[in-house]
Amino acid sequence: MCGIFGFSLARPLRESDLALGRRGTMALAHRGPDGSGEWTQAPRGLYLGHRRLSIIDLSEANAQPMTRGPLTVGYNGEIYNYREIRDELSARGRQFATTGDTEVLLGAWAEWGGAALDRFDGMFAFALDDGRQLHLATDPFGEKPLYVAQSPDGVYFASEAGPLVDLLGLEFMPREIDTAAFMALGFLPAPETGFPNLTVLPPAAHLVVESGRILSQRRYWEAPAALPHRGRVRPLSERDLDAIHGDLVESLRRRVRADVPLGLFLSAGVDSATVAAIVARELKLEIEALTVSFPDAADESAGAARLANFLGLPHRVIDSREEDSWRAAPSRLADLFAVPNDNLTSLPVHQMSALARSRMTVALSGVGGDELFYGYNKYAFLFRHRHLYRFLPPVLRAMRSAGSLLTPFPSWRRAEAYLKGDPGWQYLTLKNNGLSDVLARIPGVREFARRLFSGAGAELAYRARDFDARVTLPGSYIPAVDRGSMRASLEVRTPFLCRALAETLARFDPRAFLAFGQKSVLRRILHRYVPPSIMQTVKQGFVFPAERYLASQPESPPQLDGLPPDLCADIWRHRRDPAYRMLAIRLRVLETFFASARGAASPARAAVRGS
Repeated sequence: MCGIFGFSLARPLRESDLALGRRGTMALAHRGPDGSGEWTQAPRGLYLGHRRLSIIDLSEANAQPMTRGPLTVGYNGEIYNYREIRDELSARGRQFATTGDTEVLLGAWAEWGGAALDRFDGMFAFALDDGRQLHLATDPFGEKPLYVAQSPDGVYFASEAGPLVDLLGLEFMPREIDTAAFMALGFLPAPETGFPNLTVLPPAAHLVVESGRILSQRRYWEAPAALPHRGRVRPLSERDLDAIHGDLVESLRRRVRADVPLGLFLSAGVDSATVAAIVARELKLEIEALTVSFPDAADESAGAARLANFLGLPHRVIDSREEDSWRAAPSRLADLFAVPNDNLTSLPVHQMSALARSRMTVALSGVGGDELFYGYNKYAFLFRHRHLYRFLPPVLRAMRSAGSLLTPFPSWRRAEAYLKGDPGWQYLTLKNNGLSDVLARIPGVREFARRLFSGAGAELAYRARDFDARVTLPGSYIPAVDRGSMRASLEVRTPFLCRALAETLARFDPRAFLAFGQKSVLRRILHRYVPPSIMQTVKQGFVFPAERYLASQPESPPQLDGLPPDLCADIWRHRRDPAYRMLAIRLRVLETFFASARGAASPARAAVRGS
C-alpha cells in the first residue's frame, strides 16, 4: 500500500519538472511513510515517484519504483494471489529476487502483457513503463485511486487529487461541476472531479500513454449484472452456499498475507462478523478487533464485543468522542478527498485508523458486503413492492392521496418513489429519503435521473444494486475508507471485493438473495460459525453521526451558484430532520469548494501543505 506521483511529458524533462515530481511525491508521504524512490527517463519526459508503506517483503530489495528488464513500475496496493502467480511464472522459468508482489506484477506483465490484469486478485493502481509506452491501471472494484490530469505539456497522475490540484494550479470550476449529480448522490461519478482536465480513473481501467498523450483507454472487467431467473424463486442450496463460502475463505486466506501486524474493523453487522468468524474459525488467527463507539448515536460496540468474545478475538472499543473533529467536517472532507464528497464515514475511519496504527499496519474490513449480498434496506423495499409498482394503473401513480393503497409503504415519501417518475428518479428519491419535491427543485436533476438508468432493464431492485456496486461503491464508500485509513498510514483490505466471489454470486438467481430475508444468504454462512442469538444487535451502519456536525453550524444557509437560494434555505432550515441531513451536509461541502473558486484558500492545497 503506497502512493505514486508521476507524469509523461511531450518533451524532455527539465530540472523544474524533477522538482515538481519530488514535491508531488512528498505530498503523498502519509500513504507511504516507510520509504521514497523515483525513476526518470529524461529524454522521454518520464518521471515516476513512489512512497512506500511496507507490508510484504520489508527489505530494501522490494523498494520501488522497481525495474526488471525493460519494465519499470510504481505501484499502490496489493496483489493478494501473488504467491500463486509466482509459482506459475516460476514453472515457466522466471526467477525472482524478492518475496513480494511487486516483482510478481512485473513478471506477469512480461509474460502476458495487459492480459495479466485478468489474473490479478487484488487492490491496485499502478504506472508501468514498458520502454515505449506507459500503462496506468486500476483494480476491478476501484479500491485504489488514480487521478489523471492533462495539460499542454503532457499527462500527470497521482494516488490522490490534492497534489495534482496544488502543483498544477488547478482551479475548481463551479460552472463545470454537475451540481445535480452531487446533490443527488453525494459524490461525482467517475471520471468527473469538478476540476477542468482532472479525472479519476474508473474501476478496471487500463490507460495507455505515450509521449505525453493518452492513446487508448479500456475497461478490462465489469461486475456482472444481476439476471433474475424464471419461475418460482427458491433458496440457495447448501451446495450453492458451499461455493460462495469457499470463495470467501479463499479471499480471506489471501488477504491475511502480510509481514506486519494485522487487525480487524468490527461492527455488529453481518459483513464484518462473517469476516471475523472465518478468520477465527477457518484460518485459526487471533487478531485484534477494533470498534468505534458512538454513545450519542447508533452504538454497536456492545454487539461487537459480544461477537468478539464468542470468537475468542481480542477486542478494543474506541470512543468517537475522543476528538471533536466533527465540528469542522466539511473542511476535513475537502482535506481528505480534495474533490467534492459527502461521505462522513471517512472521519471515523481516520480516527480509528490513527488510534490503531500503533498496534497494526493492516486491517480487514467488511466493505462491499452490502453491495454484493443485497444488504441495503432500499433493495429489500424495492423487491417487496415490485408487483405493486408493475401493475399499479398509471392513473393511480399520479394521485397524491391514494389512501389505503399506500398502506404497504412505510411512508408517503417512499410511496412517491413508486407513484412518480422513471427508474432513475425512483432510485434517487429512495436514496434521499423520499424528498422528491426537494430533489425536483435542483436544476438538472430530472435529466440526470433519466441518464442514471437509461434504456430497458431488470427490475429496479437489481438495477439499483448493480448501480451501487459499479458506481456508488467506488465513488463514495471505497474512497471514504481509503482516504481515512491512508491518511493514518494504515492499509485496509476488503475480502468481499473479490472478482471470483462476484462472478460466483452472479451465477445464482438474485431473487434468492432478497426473497428470504435481508442478507439471508450471508447470514446462513455466518450461522455456520455463530448462532443467531449472538447477532442480536440491529446493524446501524458505520456512519459518522451527522447530527453532531449539523448542530454546531451557524443558522445562515449556504449560498451556492447554480442552486436557488430559497432551496438552500429550505434544506438548511430542516437540517435537523434526519431526512434532510445529507442534503444539508452536501450544501456545506459544496460551499467549501465554491469558496475556493472565489479566491479563498483551496482545501486541496491545504491538504498538500499539511501532509
